[in-house]
Amino acid sequence: MDILVPITMKNAAKCETQCELQNSASHQIFERSRRLSDIRLACMYQCVRLTSNIVMRLKLAFLVKNDS
Repeated sequence: MDILVPITMKNAAKCETQCELQNSASHQIFERSRRLSDIRLACMYQCVRLTSNIVMRLKLAFLVKNDS
């Protein structure tokens, strides 16, 4: 029975190392996807902002044209 203890401890250490590596990889993937999500949101915000500016300018130009 005592012979199995070092083997069990060795296997537990391997498992812990493997779990740490998996957690690290998962964290990197999460961070990468979060960054991409932030970039997409920023791009969408810019597009909406530009579109609203264009719409406002068109409305203003239309009002000025119709007032004349």
